[in-house]
Amino acid sequence: MIDSNLLSLTGFKLSIHNSSDFKHTQYFAVSASFPSVSLPEVTTGYRNQMGYVPGDKLNYDPLTIRIAIDERLESYREIFGWLRTNVSATELKIHDITLHFLTNHNNISRSIRFANAFPTNMGGLEFNVQGTESEYAFVDVTFRYDYFEFLT
Repeated sequence: MIDSNLLSLTGFKLSIHNSSDFKHTQYFAVSASFPSVSLPEVTTGYRNQMGYVPGDKLNYDPLTIRIAIDERLESYREIFGWLRTNVSATELKIHDITLHFLTNHNNISRSIRFANAFPTNMGGLEFNVQGTESEYAFVDVTFRYDYFEFLT
């Protein structure tokens, strides 16, 4: 008998190693799109028949995090600064990003570390004075990384 609950899609916590530089980004992370992983096949031929075997390298899709933007734009500025630093730095500024999945009691049940991550894209903000209700700003940030692993 398996003693386990189903994974809740509403319980997660983001941490970026060297968290003092990204405290607003971590706090205002409201959603994460867990990336897919694929193992491309290699085509092999034998006596006019096509066959397939597993490839030798996993392909990891990018990690996308949606971040709420505070009214002082601190969360936006943290990611923008990271992007801007990587444009002119002689050494790429990378950090490990960890997604912690929470139980229904808000305890960490499992953590997944994305190694050597850096942002590659940050969505824009659209302001509109014609809205009738208060709306809040969110941006999607896309990260590339080398691999991810489950932590114990």
